[in-house]
Parts: sequence; structure tokens; C-alpha cells
Amino acid sequence: MSGLSPDEVEAFAETFPDANAARRVLKSSGLSVSRHPSWAANDAVGFWSQVSGMLENGALTDGRSALIKAALTLFPGNPVFRAAAARAGIPAGAGMSTGADMPVAAFLSGVPAQESGLDLDAGAPAAPVRLEPLANSLDQRMPLVQRLLDRLFRPERAGGFEMPRDPTSVLDFLRGALEAAGAVEIYLPGPVVSVVTSVGDCDPGALRRRLQAVATQIAHDRSVLGHAHYHGDDAPLLSIPLPTLGQSDGHFLVFIDPASAFLALGEPLATVLTTLWRILPTRSAVEAEVAVLTALRNEFGRLPLQLYRSALNAYREVLGSLLMVFEPVMEFSPHFVGIHSWEALARRDENDRRAPFDVLAVAEKWGDEFVIERDKTLAAKAISTYVQAHRRSRYNFNNPGSLSINVSVRSLLSRAYEAGLEEAIDEAGLPPRRVTLEISERDPIEPRAHERSQWTPTPMAHFQSRLSELSRRLHVNFAVDDFGVGYASLDRVANLPLTEIKVDRAILHHSLALTELELVMALANEALNRGQASTARAVVVEGFDGESPVSLRDLYVRGIHFVQGYITEEPASADLRPLNEGLRNRIANVVSSTG
Repeated sequence: MSGLSPDEVEAFAETFPDANAARRVLKSSGLSVSRHPSWAANDAVGFWSQVSGMLENGALTDGRSALIKAALTLFPGNPVFRAAAARAGIPAGAGMSTGADMPVAAFLSGVPAQESGLDLDAGAPAAPVRLEPLANSLDQRMPLVQRLLDRLFRPERAGGFEMPRDPTSVLDFLRGALEAAGAVEIYLPGPVVSVVTSVGDCDPGALRRRLQAVATQIAHDRSVLGHAHYHGDDAPLLSIPLPTLGQSDGHFLVFIDPASAFLALGEPLATVLTTLWRILPTRSAVEAEVAVLTALRNEFGRLPLQLYRSALNAYREVLGSLLMVFEPVMEFSPHFVGIHSWEALARRDENDRRAPFDVLAVAEKWGDEFVIERDKTLAAKAISTYVQAHRRSRYNFNNPGSLSINVSVRSLLSRAYEAGLEEAIDEAGLPPRRVTLEISERDPIEPRAHERSQWTPTPMAHFQSRLSELSRRLHVNFAVDDFGVGYASLDRVANLPLTEIKVDRAILHHSLALTELELVMALANEALNRGQASTARAVVVEGFDGESPVSLRDLYVRGIHFVQGYITEEPASADLRPLNEGLRNRIANVVSSTG
């Protein structure tokens, strides 16, 4: 169990019944304040039910155990917490004695010290303690934010409506969402106002005269994200600068008589509008919603739980829309050229040559729960579609070959990711050791601040132990990806239980490329030479093509027999395609040549 049981939810609700008490135990468990659910419109049971859902989704590494231990520290005599600790394998003495439960509860709830029985300072007069979280403008304006998001995204999500694709349609779409009479895009490089395009009820001449009076101010005041214009009995205006690389290039959106309620949103409204203007021509509604919520998070920090959940659900929908293609890893020698394995890659469309980097990077901006959801979803999709592709292929008389899947360090530490991966492998019926998880060199192996005491004796040793555990339980292999461009490459390769080293193509363009590749091969053979492994680690050179300054012959004579890239003449595809015979013959000749 990774979440809380119903009895445990009730116990937490009774013991930590308000925001102040809950905040303390959640912080003690290691969950940062920015991740805490909001108490808006929730009773204590509802709040702790939401916490349970976050733990189930991997919001905190070993989150349930950490939370139970934190609660037991504050209330060592609580029978529900003691029973939960026993089930989780937490030592009986883990809870630090704090005295009777009632004084601690009173202290957490802000009851005066003398009423609680705590003699904190007998010589000082007792004074009430009241703690309140600082207000978040998005919490206070949540109904307005939700109303705007519903107007922007729910029509298409319900079907029968397409997001706009050209600038004029985008402008009209935003005008409608704000319930404005009209809207214009203007160019304001100096004191002269030029109308680029307009929609709705708009008198360009009258608008030009109104803006002319404040042109200098709105063009140069970059300390705010936009302005509301009020002038006598005229309809109010909303002007939003359109930033380019962080600076306004003189283009503005101006909305005529927008709904006054939306004007009250202030800067969050400007963030929504500029984000949509930037991305709408190339994004679906659900991707646009994720982009808007991500922009709000980046600009204003913590979001209300309702928006956080909306973002996570929308992100799940985006991930579900991606498809997986498979790029071959080629094995080569003078006597054999063929496909050694496949790497699963995410794409928006089968014909795309590039990964949806913007979609994949969103997870890093939101934190571990999003990262784990991304990796878990794509791993399951990769495994299921790989098995289907194998059944359609010419290789279907054999068991599927090896499949490589990218994964983050944080996901490998997650029980939720482990459970999802195990389920995907079991449902697909893959034999043992057919899945290789690729850990990018760009991904640091380091604990969060609250995890440092647990990553013993060193972070690398802790992570090594976790990989060994996963290898035993799930029968998967591990590879280091992007070798040569990331964090402490030699330490990572030397200490982790890897079966494969994937070398970044950047190494091929280094002046000492051949020397570096010889070092990689020495690392690959180290465990074999020490008698700690039965085979050497495979070395795969990524991004290899006809323009590479290092030849296949150079690789082969140094013991490297695997490459991945355009050299195979087989782009990543939803089908498992064999190498053509002409290519195989050419490569065999190149490798065997001594010229």
C-alpha cells in the first residue's frame, strides 16, 4: 500500500484537523510546502484523502512510511499510527517521545500554552499562538481562474470545436473567452499606434486615439505584465505586451470592454493570454491547457490543489496521445550486420523525426509526481506497442529482442514506477532481461534535502543498491545514456550495475575521440577483467551517421560493435523493420577493409 487506509485517513483527520497542524506533519515527512493540498472547500477527511492520493502517485519517495513516521514522532501513543508503523516495518522506537498527546495536539492547533498544559516559559505571560499561511492570489481567485479555463478549453475537450490556428482566429478566440466586445493586435514601436489586426466590435480610429495618450507609458513600463485602462464613460481596455525573449518588441494585445471579473484576476490573466498567443497555432487544447497551467506555476509558484490536479490530469491526457516508435541498434562485424535491439522513442506522429521535447520537459518543471507519471506511462506504452510490433514483424517466430526505455533517476526510486513497470512487463509476457532502462547522464543522482540521511553510505551507493533491487525483482537491465556529456560519467559507469554504455555522439567530434572511446571500452571490460561479470558491458555509439568523423572501422578495431543512428538507413518507426541487404553488405565491407 502506498497511500493511507480509510482508518488512517480518519486518524490523521482527527489528529491533524486544521491547516497548521497538517502543515507541520507534512513538512516533517519531507513534503515541501509548495506541494501541500489546499484546505479550500475541504474538511479534514477530504484533505487527508487528497494527501493519500498524492502518496499513491509518488509525490514523495517512500511517502507513506515517511508520513507515518512523522506522525508517530508527534503522537507516539496513537494506536492507529503505531499499527501503521508496524505494518510498514518502522521500528517501534522511531517515534520520539513528546509527552502526552493532548499537549502536542494543542500546541499544533495554536491553543494557548497554559491551556494546553505546556510549561514553555513559566516566567513569561501566556499568549495565544495563531499561524496562518500567506495568501496566494490564485487561491483567492480560484473560481475566476476555473471559469476562464473552462471557457478556453472545455468546448474543444467536449468535442465539436477546433482550437484556432491563425493569428486572427486566435485573437477572436481570446476575445470570446474574455467576453470582450472587440480585440486588436497593435504595434507600438514608439508614440505611433499601428493596428495589425482587429476582431469584433472595434473602431480602430477611436482606439488609436485612446491608446495614443498612454502609448509611452505602456510601451516602457515593463515592471508589470499588462494594464487596465479606465477613461470616463468609455469602455475599459486591457492591454497586454507580447514578450519576445523576455522583452516586449512593441506588439500588444488590446481587449475592449472585457468582463470586469476577469480584469480582477490581474497578472495571472496576462500570463494566460500571452502563453496562449505564443503556443495556440501549434498545440491541441489539452497541450495548451498544460502549457497555461505550467506558465502560471512558473510565474506564481505554488498552485491551488485543484489546478495542480487539473494539470496532472491534462498531462496524463497529453502523454496518452503520444505514440511510440522504435529505432534499431545495429550490430556490425565483417561477418555479421544486423539488428541487436531497439530503443523506444516518443513521438506526436509516426512521421515526426524529433521527440516532443516540450511535452517531456514539462514534467521536470512540476516535480517528481509528474516525472514518475511520464516515465510510467511511456514505459507501459513502449512495452505494449513493442510486443504488438513484434507480432506483426518478420521476427515473430522468436521471442522479442531487447527493448531500451528512457527513465529518470527519480522514477527508479519510486515504488509507483516499479509497480507500473512490473505490471506492463507481466501483461506483455516479455521474457526476463528483455527490458533495458536507460539512465541519462544529464540526470543527477542526488537526494532531496529531506532524503540526505537516508541515502547512505553515499548517494551513489544508495542508488546502486536500488538498481540491484530492481534488477532482482523485475529482471531488467540498466544502461547509462548520453555518456560523456553529463554528471560524473566515470564514477557512474564504474559503480552502477550496468549492462550497456551508450556513448553520446558529441564524443565522436572531440579531438581525442579515439582515446576517449578506448577509455570507454576499458570501463566496459573492467568488471569482466576483475571476474565480477561473465560478459563485458556492450558499448553503443549513438547518433552515428555518414558524416561522423570516426569510421565504423575505427570503432570495430577498438572493440565497439554497436551503433545507433541514421547509418542504419531505417528511421524510427512503429514497425520493426529489418536492415536492407545492400546496406548490410556495404557495412561488412567497410568494417573488414584495412585501407
